[in-house]
Amino acid sequence: MPRSVALCGYRAGMTDAQLRYQVITGRDETTFSRSVSDALKEGFVLHGPLALTRDGDSTVYVQAVARPPQGMLDMLSPEMRRMMGM
Repeated sequence: MPRSVALCGYRAGMTDAQLRYQVITGRDETTFSRSVSDALKEGFVLHGPLALTRDGDSTVYVQAVARPPQGMLDMLSPEMRRMMGM
């Protein structure tokens, strides 16, 4: 299931594998949570806190994720990996 990802214009033409930063949005909590979990499985880490906003009667969930530079995750302790959802 594709994620709802907000992309800035400068990223146009980049593949998902090249993206280092994404903003995941969703209106359904379950689908949104699955999208964030999928991003974490793909090597992204959470970047900042979860944000909630309202659009009329709907809640919109927003979470930024970032893909760390190659090799950076190897330096993290198991405790830090656990805190980052890895």
